[in-house]
Amino acid sequence: MYGFQVPRNHIEAMELDRMNGNSMWRDAEVTELNQIDEHKSFIDKGVGFNPGSDFKKIRVHVVYAVKHDGRHKARLVA
Repeated sequence: MYGFQVPRNHIEAMELDRMNGNSMWRDAEVTELNQIDEHKSFIDKGVGFNPGSDFKKIRVHVVYAVKHDGRHKARLVA
């Protein structure tokens, strides 16, 4: 995408950073997670929390992209 290889998962993102000698994908991930914390999007109840039968567990993953100006973006999606 715009001359950059786009990773499919976190492991591939860290490998690309290592190969390129930079931390662009890591920085994109950290920025996304910091914004989620800043906006208080989720409340972490901890590992042993039992939400009951009213709630459904969903999986999340990170989607990576490169903007036209070269910025690396990472978005947490469910």
